[in-house]
Amino acid sequence: DCAALARTTIGKGVLTFGQNVFYGATGEIEINSSLPSAENNTASAFYGANFTKITFAEAAETLGTYAISSCPKLTEVVLGSGITQMESCAIYNCSALSKIGLLTTVPPAIYFYSTYKDNAALPMSDSVKISVPTTAFEVYTSFTSGKPGKCAPENWYYFKSAIIAE
Repeated sequence: DCAALARTTIGKGVLTFGQNVFYGATGEIEINSSLPSAENNTASAFYGANFTKITFAEAAETLGTYAISSCPKLTEVVLGSGITQMESCAIYNCSALSKIGLLTTVPPAIYFYSTYKDNAALPMSDSVKISVPTTAFEVYTSFTSGKPGKCAPENWYYFKSAIIAE
């Protein structure tokens, strides 16, 4: 039972998370481990968690499908400089989410499916802002078209209106 936790820190050396491992956990969590194959390691790991903030300090390389999903109290996600790819619905159905912070200056590949915006890697909502380093703002917002149905850096084009520099 993780309902009484206020803050959780996952140290270096943790290489995998099981599905739904944080279900019902509360407070904030910081992941200090670099997860080299996160598509399998984070798929549904945070499903149903009641964290208010999730931080990947060094970041997983890939944020897998439904990695962070159905987290009703989550307001912020921070992804560190190691993130290179975000799969379909990587952050999904988190109704209180208002900010996704990216610490990488190189836009990671991001999934976008043209017909179903619900399948995008990140929420497509006016209430969710995506903060990027000030030095990288131009790079993130410079794409003039995307690659629907693929996981590609060019798909930041579809999130252009949500991107802010910090």
